[in-house]
Amino acid sequence: MIKLPDLQYLLCVRPLLHVTSGNRQIFRSFPGDSTMSKYSARPPAIPTTLLDDDVVRIIRWDFEPGADTGHHTHGLGYVVVPMTDCQFLIEDESGSRRVDTARGMPYRREAGVSHNVVNAGNEPMSFIEIEYK
Repeated sequence: MIKLPDLQYLLCVRPLLHVTSGNRQIFRSFPGDSTMSKYSARPPAIPTTLLDDDVVRIIRWDFEPGADTGHHTHGLGYVVVPMTDCQFLIEDESGSRRVDTARGMPYRREAGVSHNVVNAGNEPMSFIEIEYK
């Protein structure tokens, strides 16, 4: 008798696809391609582009608990404005760290930041990301 892998494992592990979107590189899930080597069992954060013109790109990011953006590198400087209290898990080349940010408390980063952002909290979270061109 052949032992099959646990069905729950098969349903929650997704191969990742490297995507370049504007000046941003993102690793995102790509269903059905078992040849790729990176996997994520996390649900994806949902980006919604609110404005993209010659001056700025404004994206609202919505995360269910445990959701992540996928690893990406920012090609532009940016400002983040949390719409909810945010309990971030930041994963980057130096490891991972927890960062709690209160609703409405903005912060800024320079171009070149490379990381994955995870909702480490038990509640949905969202923020607005403003990239300046």
